[in-house]
Formats: sequence, structure tokens, C-alpha cells
Amino acid sequence: MSYNTTLLLSAPFTSEQLSDGKGERESAPFISVVIPAFNEEKFIRKTIESVLRSGAFYLGGGIEIIVVDNNSTDATARIARKSGARVVYEPKNQIARARNAGAEAAQGELLVFLDADTTIEGDILNKVAQHLSGGAVIGGGAWVVPDSGWFGRLVFILINIYLSFKNMTIGPFLYCNRKDFEKVGGFDEAYYAAEEFSLAKRLKKEGKSRNKKWRIIKYSKSHKIVTSNRKFQRFGGL
Repeated sequence: MSYNTTLLLSAPFTSEQLSDGKGERESAPFISVVIPAFNEEKFIRKTIESVLRSGAFYLGGGIEIIVVDNNSTDATARIARKSGARVVYEPKNQIARARNAGAEAAQGELLVFLDADTTIEGDILNKVAQHLSGGAVIGGGAWVVPDSGWFGRLVFILINIYLSFKNMTIGPFLYCNRKDFEKVGGFDEAYYAAEEFSLAKRLKKEGKSRNKKWRIIKYSKSHKIVTSNRKFQRFGGL
């Protein structure tokens, strides 16, 4: 059975495309997008809708969206279900636990971890699949920009340049192969924050043993990852 990739299913599906002029068909990997969410009723619908739109660019493959309700007290879970996501529940408020719960429920070969206040545009999922399916990449992150504010944009540009130079990853967007994620033990639940750096470090070590690299998806006009600058607004840049 095949479905239009603009539709979300909570179970894996395969959408086939012609790989050459002879009629041979090839399927792309199934991607699970995991979104941890604690009281994100203001953002979650927009985030889910952005993933659905971006999924339309993922020719040959299917996606699922898993929202992890991290003990929210607002309408996050209801809005997520209504928007088409599959919702799982993690009672302890901790992003590492929420991300692990989402990964455990995921059915995709490839995992993308996306913050609840972050949207994606364009062919970013294609690039994730291309990197991970090629055999040379174990995982990575991507260039992220804030949604508004000149100061936030400037800070993010500097952060992106620094992290790209250091081949490091920040939280709003992270991708890896499911098997490798499980092999290194997922997100370390001893961390309250910066859990993505711990995971990246272990994946890099695993990749080095198998001649695979950690790859940051650089800026491109064909895709965009936009995260909320609410923390800058609340706490200030420093």
C-alpha cells in the first residue's frame, strides 16, 4: 500500500519512485521525527505542519511524527493528535527521557529529533536520508536560524559558524540512524541539559571505529530550520 507523502501515518509506509528509466523501483528509508514537548500548545501545531510540508519533498520515502507529551498541563497532547501526530507520554520532566521515549516508540529506520518550537522547510529530510544511507555518515545536526530579532540572528550565525567549525551539534535538530542510536545507548538520562552533546560524542566515537563521520548539514537555499528566539527574549543574549 502506498500513500501520498504529504499525509502523516503513525505506522511505517513505503512510497516508491522510479529509480531509472527501466522501471526499476527503489524505496527510501522511513523517517521518524521525534518532538519532545512540555506545555508547547502555542508552537506544536506549527511545528507538526512544517514537518508535513517538508515531508512532501521526501520523494520515495515515508515519515511519521511522534510528539512526546512530557507531562504537559496544557493542550499540547490534544493539539498534537488533532494535527496528525502520534502522541506518547513521558511522566518525568526531562528532555533526555522524553527523547528516549519517542525513539523507543519510533518505527523508522532513521531518527530526527526536533524541538517543539522549531520548524523545518524544504528538502532537509532528503538530505538526512542521503547522508545516512550513503554509509559514510553516522549522524549529525544542521544550520539553525532564529525566527526573529537581529541580535538573536547574529548570535545564531556566530554559534552556527563555531559549531560547524568544531563539528558540534545543538539541540533543535539532530539526526542519526536508529540502530546506531540504540547501540550507543540513546540520550544519557543523567543529563538535565546538553544531552545532545553527550549523544553526539558517543556517536562520533562509534563512527570513528567504523570510518563514519558526524556531518553538520550546512546552510542551503533548498531548506531551512527555524527555531524560536523566546529564550533570548526572556533571558537576554548573554
